[in-house]
Amino acid sequence: MSSEDDCSESANIPNPTLVATECVGLIRLLHAVDCFPRGGLNGYYAVAAATRYERIWVPLMRDDYDPSLSSPPLDIAFAWFVHRQDPVAYHQDRKVDALDPIHPDAKYAFRFGLRPEFIFDSEVLFRAWASVAPPGQVPWPPPLPGSQQQLSLFAEPTVFAARVAASMGRFSRMLRTWLRPHFLDELFLDRALARYLCFLQLHQDHPEATLVPSADIALMWHTHLGLSREYAETCKVMFGTSTQGEVNLWRPDYLDITDQSKLVALHAETARLYRNKYGTYVCAHMRTALLV
Repeated sequence: MSSEDDCSESANIPNPTLVATECVGLIRLLHAVDCFPRGGLNGYYAVAAATRYERIWVPLMRDDYDPSLSSPPLDIAFAWFVHRQDPVAYHQDRKVDALDPIHPDAKYAFRFGLRPEFIFDSEVLFRAWASVAPPGQVPWPPPLPGSQQQLSLFAEPTVFAARVAASMGRFSRMLRTWLRPHFLDELFLDRALARYLCFLQLHQDHPEATLVPSADIALMWHTHLGLSREYAETCKVMFGTSTQGEVNLWRPDYLDITDQSKLVALHAETARLYRNKYGTYVCAHMRTALLV
């Protein structure tokens, strides 16, 4: 039987400590989303955010805009983060051509906002924005419902914005679990990272099982998914490639489950598999983020 302490040594993944470091940036993003006015980033504002992301930010990135010049507005940053949470769909949606730089640099992966210290050349930002945005669209704020800006934003069809908007509501349910004070404690995060590395190896042992993480592991997993380049590299190392040469990207299938009783049962099975391999699992207050 292995132990949780063995996972850090045996997990052959690139730069695992980056995940624990960057999860603080993710929590900061989620705090801002939780404080979004007018009822939060759901409903109309989720649809507007996902549409702004697809129609403006994705083309802007494709046009070689340097992300170090400015972070995306809050609503777009959250939509982009949520899109990256399904790595299979994200790669399929964004690889429309070889020129699309789909992966954010790790140091910008969870950054957001149009504060002056995040805009090193405002003229470059607004010129680039105007070159791809529908008429009347500004970086911030999002268009109000019923406004002319809303009409121009939704004038053209989108490919994946509706799906991303629906997922944003799902993540809005989860984020409050991660906004508790101990999720910023350094020792807690170090332990969570060690358990996440064990969780990756558990999937390696049981690739067909739908594993449901506890809240601390979920934070690490979804942070890692947000670091999409690093996550793809990890999946290639740990889970290999298909016969077509595509990386076997592990997506969080548990997010698709809406039946709470099924989710509870799968979480219990995950705990059993984890306990059998490592001898321990989790205390009651660290249940999965979707169950608390």
